[in-house]
Amino acid sequence: MATVFVAVALVGTGVLVWLLVFGRASVRGERWVIPDGFSALVRVQYERSQCAALTTEDSVTELSVPDDGVLCTSSAFPFGEVNELFVRVHRDGSRTAMRVPDEVDTIGYTTQTKQRFAFVGTIGEQRQARDQMVLILRGETPNIRRP
Repeated sequence: MATVFVAVALVGTGVLVWLLVFGRASVRGERWVIPDGFSALVRVQYERSQCAALTTEDSVTELSVPDDGVLCTSSAFPFGEVNELFVRVHRDGSRTAMRVPDEVDTIGYTTQTKQRFAFVGTIGEQRQARDQMVLILRGETPNIRRP
């Protein structure tokens, strides 16, 4: 009986170590690149065959947000856990990290139409962005502020 207990404990410990070492390997990294001066709703549309695929380097997928805030990609809609980093790219090409949720935050997604939404702006402005997101999901055209 003691031998079985020791064997089960060793296997359990091995599984735990494996999960700790390799379990997070499936977590994707994303870098959202926001243009200088942009402050509005960001909409990412996935699995659109007419659009280019997102680029991935060193296990980090880059989402370069265009000036109108709508990013269209043929890449698959992401499922699962993701580590998001938001950076603002300045006119000189330099980048600075943005603070979540003070300057930017993801605010929703829909698997039906394969879209994700983020908002660049203050926490107080996020409520308006959520209202815009609801209109988009209903198929309506919101009055989205442009940079």
